[in-house]
Amino acid sequence: MKLPRFTKGGMYYVEWDDTLIRNDWADDDTEDLLNDPPTVRFMGWFSRRDKDAVVFILHGDIPPGNVVGERIKVPKGMIRKVIKLEFSE
Repeated sequence: MKLPRFTKGGMYYVEWDDTLIRNDWADDDTEDLLNDPPTVRFMGWFSRRDKDAVVFILHGDIPPGNVVGERIKVPKGMIRKVIKLEFSE
């Protein structure tokens, strides 16, 4: 997927394929594992990107400043959908 041009501090809805691990003892279910991609979705504020990943902030102070809470780094190749969110007061 071609990623959009992100706006610093902009709010985005993102869907991405996560990794999946199964840790139970069972018959070989490799085919099922390959056909069971977990998709994660979240909304967050764009922080920065590099050649491999995009970082979003999920919690921050108000008004926006330097104090941030939870952050997520998503590898670019795993991102499947991005929608820029717009809010009005």
